[in-house]
Amino acid sequence: MEASAIKEMLQRHPYDSVVIPASAGRASLTNPALQERARKIQECAEKYRGTPIQSIPFRSFRRFDTDGDRSDFEYGEPGKDGYFVRRGRLNTFALMVWLFGGEDNIRELENIIWAICDEYSWCLPAHMGGKSLTRLESDGYTIDLFAAETGHALSEILMLVGDRLTPIVKERAERAIRERILNRMVGCHYWWKKGTNNWAAVCGGSVGMAAIYQERDPDRLAAILEEVDTAMRCFLSGFPDDGACLEGIGYWSYGFGYFTSYAELLCRRTGGEIDYFDDPKVRKVASFWQKCVFPGGRSVSFSDGSSRASADLGLMSYLSRRYPEVVLPKDVSYSGYSVQGCNRWTYELRDFLWTDGADCGRGGQSIYLLPDAQWYIATSENKVSLAAKAGHNNEPHNHNDIGNFQLYKNGADLLCDIGSGNYSKQYFSSQRYELYLCCASRGHSVPLIAGAEQKAGKQYAARDVQMDNGGMRMDIAPAYGHPDLKELIREIRFDTVTGKVVLTDSYQLERPVAVTERFVTFCKPEITKDGVRLASGNEQVLLRECSGTYQPHIVENAEEDHGGKSRCIYFVDFELPADKTAFKVMFEVC
Repeated sequence: MEASAIKEMLQRHPYDSVVIPASAGRASLTNPALQERARKIQECAEKYRGTPIQSIPFRSFRRFDTDGDRSDFEYGEPGKDGYFVRRGRLNTFALMVWLFGGEDNIRELENIIWAICDEYSWCLPAHMGGKSLTRLESDGYTIDLFAAETGHALSEILMLVGDRLTPIVKERAERAIRERILNRMVGCHYWWKKGTNNWAAVCGGSVGMAAIYQERDPDRLAAILEEVDTAMRCFLSGFPDDGACLEGIGYWSYGFGYFTSYAELLCRRTGGEIDYFDDPKVRKVASFWQKCVFPGGRSVSFSDGSSRASADLGLMSYLSRRYPEVVLPKDVSYSGYSVQGCNRWTYELRDFLWTDGADCGRGGQSIYLLPDAQWYIATSENKVSLAAKAGHNNEPHNHNDIGNFQLYKNGADLLCDIGSGNYSKQYFSSQRYELYLCCASRGHSVPLIAGAEQKAGKQYAARDVQMDNGGMRMDIAPAYGHPDLKELIREIRFDTVTGKVVLTDSYQLERPVAVTERFVTFCKPEITKDGVRLASGNEQVLLRECSGTYQPHIVENAEEDHGGKSRCIYFVDFELPADKTAFKVMFEVC
């Protein structure tokens, strides 16, 4: 959309359309769904109150360049502040001032705003292209995810409570937003402006929201929003027609959450003349999250996803109002207020602004076929849930996982997709498949061919993929690029009444080679006379090779999760000897 057309729309509608009235904060406190959240904010404020805002030492800043570690800078050394700790303090006292007022809260908010304006850069060292130790300060003012988020947070906080701050604090924050964000948007090259993943939505949306609040010159504002529009349309182009987010359910919440926040604000600022929600594709994407949620609060964890379903209540409430088919699934842990993560302001405020009394819906049997993503997602009548995928090995946040599947029963994780690992410099390097089980095909429930794994690259993909309500069938041989593997037909059938899974792998080889059939689980497997027992809590399944020809053995591994905590991962391996060029092996899980 051209800047001239955007400017005309802006001039037809007043800035006041985006101002949130002071009474909105107090009114939200009467919502029963938000009262525990408000109490938690007060609790966090008391923990922060009176404690000094600590500087982040240079040794933490430099670690990403020297040894690849991100955690010290982002979350702080023991007993010290980190980047996201500061954002948690900012969110807490901004909400305290908006919800409750109080001079003490205002002073605390002023202190953290001042400290954030003092920061060398609002970017993470991990996003400075590996050159954070050679940049001058002006170069540190590039726009990454978190610089953009910071600019948006400050701009929205100033809109809400800026008149209660000491003028120099407000003016300094406005200058920082202008110098670090707004002046560095138009005419500056950032790869994410034409990106097709969450960066386009988060960076573009955050800059767009900051501009709507802070930029009063209609020509400059229209020029910024023109570039944001390009980023948003590129973001949407990254979704296939079925609306699936190949980055995983968590990245759907992140990218589409910022898209939604920006789209709603822009719609108000233009009096509804620009409404992304009228786009049929946006409607498809909006319903993706609920398709990935299973009984017991579990979720599809393909790519860098998480097996624990969590969503922002405000975001889902808003989408359910825009689209009747969007429901808030049962048994889900909707995120409460916390200062333990990345502390994203947009969700914290919109939980108060958008949460309503919408009832949770959808339980029992469900089947979703996502033909573009090549995902099969189903839950049986007795609450066994299966997710299986085909696809290719160059997807966003890619894992080499063609033919992989995961299985839950009443929320118990029995056959797993490991999900994301601990982010570090190496995690996003060419070594990711060598160093991390969760990224490599050896860490997924797919075969090894003569010890060889699947390869990374878009050409390493499933072919002849077929899906119906009872499961999926695919040839996963191309994912290996192995000279001796001509065909590997994997068929996964699911009984939507009993939850029984039947997996059949059919091989065509150039010459006999050994094959390892692998199943991955967080449960400690128990080999019995009937098969392999996998149990978690009160739930269990039996995994067995149907012919009784091949005996299982167990391999135990350890790897850090996304939070850096070690987790135990078990392989259940069935070794098939190199004695045939054509054969079939069948497994049951029930």
